[in-house]
Amino acid sequence: MSNTGATLFIEPWATMDLGNELRQLSSEEKYEIERILRGLSLKVAARETEIVRNVDVVAQFDLVLAKARFARRARAQEPVVEDAAGGDSSVLKLVNARHPLLGDKAVPSQLRWAATIPPSSSPARTWAGRPWR
Repeated sequence: MSNTGATLFIEPWATMDLGNELRQLSSEEKYEIERILRGLSLKVAARETEIVRNVDVVAQFDLVLAKARFARRARAQEPVVEDAAGGDSSVLKLVNARHPLLGDKAVPSQLRWAATIPPSSSPARTWAGRPWR
């Protein structure tokens, strides 16, 4: 009988056993799929640390490659940092620097930035400096 009760379905006796067997096989198939997925999940869970580490490494490679592609497209160059006279400060030279979002409309600039750069072992990560020509 249908959900509304308006239609009555009649199944011949000859196909009744086949229908029951089909439902049984479908149920067994569902159980087997769940068993296989449960086993695979346990194997993946056992390697969680390695998988997370690999995802992090791939993400780092992806970031480096994205930066390289952007740098190539923007015709970017690595800035030059030179030691200034006096020892504890450095000069950052930007030659033909252009704003990357302005594209071909950008006007190249020559900049030199005198800065005190903390040593790499220092927790400070900022530069203190002033424009210098």
